[in-house]
Amino acid sequence: LLSGYAIRDSIENVATTQYTEVFKYDDSVYLNDKISKDKVDEIVSDEHITDVAYARVTTIESNDRTINLVIPNNNDSLKKLVALKDKNTGKDLNLENNKVIISSKLAKLLKLKINDKFTFTDINNNEHSFVISGITQNYLSDFVYMDKKTYEKGFEEYKINMAYIKLDNISNEEKVVEKLLKNEDVLSVISTQVSLESISDIFASLDTIVVILVIFSGALSFVVLYNLSYINISERQREIATLKVLGFNHKEVDGYILKEEIIITIIGILVGILVGTLFSLIIIETIEIDMVEFIKTITHLSYFKTLMFMALFATFVNIRVHFTLNKINMIESLKSNE
Repeated sequence: LLSGYAIRDSIENVATTQYTEVFKYDDSVYLNDKISKDKVDEIVSDEHITDVAYARVTTIESNDRTINLVIPNNNDSLKKLVALKDKNTGKDLNLENNKVIISSKLAKLLKLKINDKFTFTDINNNEHSFVISGITQNYLSDFVYMDKKTYEKGFEEYKINMAYIKLDNISNEEKVVEKLLKNEDVLSVISTQVSLESISDIFASLDTIVVILVIFSGALSFVVLYNLSYINISERQREIATLKVLGFNHKEVDGYILKEEIIITIIGILVGILVGTLFSLIIIETIEIDMVEFIKTITHLSYFKTLMFMALFATFVNIRVHFTLNKINMIESLKSNE
């Protein structure tokens, strides 16, 4: 039951975190790389654009994976709109000469760590190898970040083909995008908000699977509790009948049996939370797809819901046990064999 909620918690905030905390820009503007820097400045000059970061974005390949190589025109400008933070410590990462920063999922899949060499081929099928200076937290797709001077030394001529823009207000996005697309040197504009909604819709389809998992695990929990209680009573009918003959009233008989049920349920919940948490992390690790890194987390609300469900099931079973105890025939039970 806890694992079902853990899967949902780990999936539902991936897109939001990627497009609000990692990518802080509002739009990606793809440009004709044959134009000059001055022309680019002219294109993105608008009163509603508050921040701009220029970059060259190209694709590279490593171990049969297609990866986005991002080379900022100015490192400080990029850091305002793209968070480059160490996966483990959360500290800001800086691009270094002759070194690269790679995204966390890529490092995990290729089993790379800081100071290892990352080897890849560019679009011209030339092989390159650079030392990894940092591993940045990233949740969607694979990215490699490289300093401009490093690119200029080992690759083709550096030309800007991307502008990341931040708007003063998202309500002005449509107007700004419309103006940008009128320019023939603007190839396309990708809205971060649209990307966020699209990916959220894809992840939302997984909710059905999670709901089914929660329903069936909840049903299984209920069936197990009920069967254990039924077996417990059926095997102890003579004992319970003896208690009634000795003068125990309904409340005292209930307390005698239900106290055991409650203790067992509490032990089961405590063990289930511990084992369920570890099991959840294993499941999340297993179901991760190559291009996505899930946020491995279980919220306090999920723990609370799990506890409430189990308490509800236990209460319902105990109510059923109460009526079953009342129906035990003292004479018939005492006449039966041990």
